[in-house]
Amino acid sequence: SESASVSDRLAIEFGAGRGTLIALIRSDASTDATSPEFQAAIASGITHEVTHARWHSLSVVDRARILRHVESLQIMEMQLGTVLQAIGDPTWNGVNAADTLAERYADIYASYPNKQDLLQQESVAHFHELVEVGFFSEAEIAPVADILARLKGDAVVADLLAARMESAANAGAPRDID
Repeated sequence: SESASVSDRLAIEFGAGRGTLIALIRSDASTDATSPEFQAAIASGITHEVTHARWHSLSVVDRARILRHVESLQIMEMQLGTVLQAIGDPTWNGVNAADTLAERYADIYASYPNKQDLLQQESVAHFHELVEVGFFSEAEIAPVADILARLKGDAVVADLLAARMESAANAGAPRDID
């Protein structure tokens, strides 16, 4: 069948094993699902979840390297509202402004035996999601671009970086969200 051939192609392109990823994207009733903003929110949410799904496919060395980089950017110390606003989540203004990602996830995963692994995954998933929406400059992405490519799929990340570099060249400066 056509769906089986698509599934086979995805398994070849994105790694062995099969599974289903269901992404729920929050919005209000008036949101136009075809708008560029909504499509960007979908893409960033999928990037976040794919990062979780592929986390253990990375080598121990790559996981350590991207974790050092994410720690240097202080991802988990970012305010939750700032992250949610950057990724286009409409709930951003309903969260406690003082809450950080670290505090929020420490509460969520407090009773999990693999809490440290889950917190590390969240830090990288949020970094990857913020990369997807253009929050970081090419210079901030470059040290781990190869790892991001393996997490998401080489062609997708290469296209994203190429498009952002072309956009920056046309604008004369890197495109950051400040």
